[in-house]
Amino acid sequence: CHCTQSRHIMSKQLLHTCDSDVIVVALDDRAFVIVDDARTSSARAFELTDDDNHDADDPASGSTNGQQQKLQKKNNDREIQAVCCEKIGTKRWFAVSREDKTLSLYEVGEGDEGRKFLPTTTHKMPKRARCLAFCNIPSSSPGGVECHAVLVGDLSGDSLAFSLVQGIPPRLLLGHTASVLTGLKVVASTVDKLRGKLLLTSDRDEKIRISCFPETHITKEYLLGHDLFISSMDAVSKGVADGKAWCVSGSGDGTVRLWDYDSFKQIGMVPIVLKPSEKNDDVKEAEPSDGKGIDSHDCDGGAGEGTEEDCDDHRIAVPLAVGLSPHADRIVVARDGINSIDIHPIPSPSTASPLLPSFVLLHKRQTLDCKSQPLALGWLPDGSVLVLVRDPEFLLHFKPCCSGSGDEYENVSPTSALCTALRNAVDRRISMPESTLERDSYGKLVLQKIRLLEDDEQDGNSNERKGGGLHWQDAGRKVTAKMAEQRRRKRKREQAKGKGTAEEAKKASE
Repeated sequence: CHCTQSRHIMSKQLLHTCDSDVIVVALDDRAFVIVDDARTSSARAFELTDDDNHDADDPASGSTNGQQQKLQKKNNDREIQAVCCEKIGTKRWFAVSREDKTLSLYEVGEGDEGRKFLPTTTHKMPKRARCLAFCNIPSSSPGGVECHAVLVGDLSGDSLAFSLVQGIPPRLLLGHTASVLTGLKVVASTVDKLRGKLLLTSDRDEKIRISCFPETHITKEYLLGHDLFISSMDAVSKGVADGKAWCVSGSGDGTVRLWDYDSFKQIGMVPIVLKPSEKNDDVKEAEPSDGKGIDSHDCDGGAGEGTEEDCDDHRIAVPLAVGLSPHADRIVVARDGINSIDIHPIPSPSTASPLLPSFVLLHKRQTLDCKSQPLALGWLPDGSVLVLVRDPEFLLHFKPCCSGSGDEYENVSPTSALCTALRNAVDRRISMPESTLERDSYGKLVLQKIRLLEDDEQDGNSNERKGGGLHWQDAGRKVTAKMAEQRRRKRKREQAKGKGTAEEAKKASE
């Protein structure tokens, strides 16, 4: 297990695409924008920097600077947590959130791309942000002008809207009690014609909250079904894709689930994938026997694949990134500990209804190998998949094959203008994290809630932190109640002891 991962490896939204020609990626503490020029079949990349971003040390200055770099790396307050981009009018806007709780906004005009850009606006956030999204907030007055803002999902479970203009305080939209937001999306609704938009927010408490937007105090429903934290969520944010109001989520329980957020129903699921063990190097799928859900302890492969011994020899591979294609016809999944991504086609619904006829199991169509652990995913409008990986490749590009089935993909990274532009823009070595899922010193996933209950102490394991996770409605109440009871008993003993000492002193004086 990765027991030495620092607390900073919590970056989630490291890659984001805007329309068909703009991509923004985060490489440690540096953000790069790639602009695709279809007319010349080329691409150019430039950096989004700020005043606090320091250049690399001069190699000729000696080994002292190299040692300082290593010390700074252990506590890098400039590490990027999330990035996003959006085209507003004739301008392109970019947002970058960092470990030091700063939110930097950049305004770039077409043709103004240069080597580096400084932020147009900088906000100080109350907590670190793991997910970002641009949005339009309608005016509260009739005939007013709508306001553009950046939505932020932070580590305290709050979602705030920050203005693109300096000096305007943020607006609190909603909060997930005692939780951590792991994803947010502003999506279109096919049912609510009055408001038209919804806000989807996922958290570490295995749920997705559906709220009206911008009237986020109105909660429409929750999408429930995961057993552990939601690690990643995606939806088609540019509108409903062919009448499909769908979103996809990955969880610590190993499942990837497809939802209809207008009907609040689960309509599909990707089988659990088991990581290879030292005894067996094969990656296995664990399929449900009833087709309605997957038990994390059910390793019946349905066709003689997988046994109870397989469960002992393998560990569940947690989805660290999921992506829904622009036409909502494919799902791409990257899993922790596996150097590849999986493509899962979604069956086409009937022409009479945009809904799938029933719950479906979304089997893998193709596995695409990566040279290192995938860290983030992104779809392009042409059906291409971008994958952020560790150095020195940084970015991989997979395109649908020109011949044969449209579900087959090929790796075009060596000849991709996007990949080449990014590699040319990186002027020094950048060390990327091994994974975007943070682990503590015990090797447990930090997003997974910790149980510290009486049963652990009775077993003599009170010093061992066990993974698990209280249900989201418990909110650690058992632990809080236990500590309060211990304090009450301590006060009672001290009062009794003090009373006894006073009586003894009185008798001695008599």
